[in-house]
Amino acid sequence: MSKGKSIAKSIRMTEEVFAYINGYQGEGFNQKFENIILDAMCAEAERKRRIEALDVSIARQKRVLRLMSDQIMFFRTVYHDLKSIESSIRRYFPEGIPVDPDQE
Repeated sequence: MSKGKSIAKSIRMTEEVFAYINGYQGEGFNQKFENIILDAMCAEAERKRRIEALDVSIARQKRVLRLMSDQIMFFRTVYHDLKSIESSIRRYFPEGIPVDPDQE
């Protein structure tokens, strides 16, 4: 179904833009130009949906990264605490911890 076209405009463009439009699908320059715009409009909606989906995915991955970072900090603290305990044990028992033969 063809719509009546009531708007007439004159535009200036570079040879490069003209060649692009002229190489597009359609019968004449006006139809080719309109097809480019209509295709871009359809593609824009899809790009927006894709960007929104990517934003959700990025937010989710940031939450995972934050959780992992918090866990790394926790385990780093535990590691340093254990190293401190090990150092204290070595200082108080330079020969090693005595083993009670009755305990074995």
